[in-house]
Amino acid sequence: LHTEMRAGTIDRETAQLIREAGFTSLEIGLQTLSKHALASVNRHTNPDKELEGMQHLRDVGIELKIGIIPGLPGDTPAGFMNTVERLVRLGFAEYIELYPLMVLPGTRMRDIAMAKKASFMQKPPYYFLEGWGFRNDELADIFRSTEELTGYTSKIEHLPNFSLTEEGFLTAALNIDCAKISNWHTLDIRHCI
Repeated sequence: LHTEMRAGTIDRETAQLIREAGFTSLEIGLQTLSKHALASVNRHTNPDKELEGMQHLRDVGIELKIGIIPGLPGDTPAGFMNTVERLVRLGFAEYIELYPLMVLPGTRMRDIAMAKKASFMQKPPYYFLEGWGFRNDELADIFRSTEELTGYTSKIEHLPNFSLTEEGFLTAALNIDCAKISNWHTLDIRHCI
């Protein structure tokens, strides 16, 4: 089983019970360890308790996915990197999943962004670009630094293979290594298409 939960109330006994209930993986939407940033988005959790709960879950063999988001109001680039570095020091590097902040229509985040004149994409996926102390280049640096510290990457290295659909809509797949310039010439692959 897999689910998402907050870890702030998880002690050793509860972690073991969760494991015995059949959960093998959990997603923890930590977002940041900055109390000020968490409060600004109405998340009144204790980051230290979240970390403690995550340690208990990991100790009983539950695989974690720890979602963190740079750019929250009330956070700073340096403060967010402290979040990443602290998670790495505690042995959570392989569990970190870095998500871009999205400023979705109809959300409180959109209201905050509009009030504080933050810059964000006006069309999907509505990514936050800069504002409240974050510049676009600093966000890029955060993604790059996090990748170096954790091995995490947000880059998609492959596309899904839909060639085995029961409906038979697609009957074959073609994988082209576009890193080789010679593969870019469509005449060379026309017979495969």
